Amino acid sequence: MHAFRIASRQRRRDQSSQFRRAYNKRPSIDTVEPDVTIPVMWMAIEHSTSTSPATACKRGYRVRSTEAPLKENVAAACLIRAGWPEAAKEGLPLLDPMCGSGTFLIEAAMIATDTAPALVRTNFGFLRWKKHQADLWSELREDAARRSDAGLENCPKIVGYDISDESVDASRENVANAGFSDLIDVSVADVKHIKPFAPTGLIMTNPPYGVRLQDSEKQAHRDLGDTLIREFQGWKASVITAGKELGMELGMRAKKVTQVDNGPIKCVQLLFDIEERNIYRERKV
Repeated sequence: MHAFRIASRQRRRDQSSQFRRAYNKRPSIDTVEPDVTIPVMWMAIEHSTSTSPATACKRGYRVRSTEAPLKENVAAACLIRAGWPEAAKEGLPLLDPMCGSGTFLIEAAMIATDTAPALVRTNFGFLRWKKHQADLWSELREDAARRSDAGLENCPKIVGYDISDESVDASRENVANAGFSDLIDVSVADVKHIKPFAPTGLIMTNPPYGVRLQDSEKQAHRDLGDTLIREFQGWKASVITAGKELGMELGMRAKKVTQVDNGPIKCVQLLFDIEERNIYRERKV
């Protein structure tokens, strides 16, 4: 390890000398907010790199977060797996009854309106590469903006609820920052009292869970399941949760189960057709 550190220091000195010879000055690096960061992940001999002040999954709209929010790119992947792109084209609505900071709502709106991920984001590491083609990048952004403007005219209804005033405030702020205030409705409501506003649609949600299973988390899943069974038969649902035990609290047989990686907790995405035949006998209304 000592030899490795010595070799690393020597490489840094050699690189600094190369810059001095080429540009007659030593690089000055802002260690708090550098122009470009290059994360490197080593796997055996191969490695991968990316260039950005923040990771590529950051869209740029999230100005407020709730506890343990779902990553934006993970939320988008779950929506696609749940069939939202097809449902949106058919004009079907989307509901998140436990919306937290609104990630599913915003990602759903982006998919439905053909809005490019990170269209509202302005800070990318590649903008400071010397060979960055600014004119081409500007053309691409203008084309993406035109597509988004056209898509805004055909967005289906997207609704979010949360029992927490703080979460609803965070959702509304993030929704506004993403430019979807006119398309997404977010209100305070207990999941036990939510009613459907259409004959069918997609319910997409990420109920609370943690590393250690709590009775309150079981109850939250049970309350969600009771509402889906009682009020939303004829809808489809996709629930992201921490595993089989919490999934059982929903009271329905899932038609598909998929592993989802979201931080340190190994999650599953459960897809349901909310129909009488899929409801556990003891949970039938």
